[in-house]
Amino acid sequence: MTSLEGYQKLAQGDYPGALAAIRKGGGADPLQLAIVQHLAGETDEAIKAAVKHVDSHVNEVQPLAGLIDLLWRAERKDEAK
Repeated sequence: MTSLEGYQKLAQGDYPGALAAIRKGGGADPLQLAIVQHLAGETDEAIKAAVKHVDSHVNEVQPLAGLIDLLWRAERKDEAK
């Protein structure tokens, strides 16, 4: 499986399959991978991974915006504020 197959599975709504394929393909953006993790039901792990990514990119807006997006999708709106 490749990342491309993973994104095809994502478009088809096969979130666990998409996650497995994207991980196997490698090279995915950490925040995009975290969103797929959330969709696959691994929300807590996804948020932990996103926070780790933000912590390693101090003072960068895009990683922080990605974390906020993920928290919002996960219905954790108070944490997103």
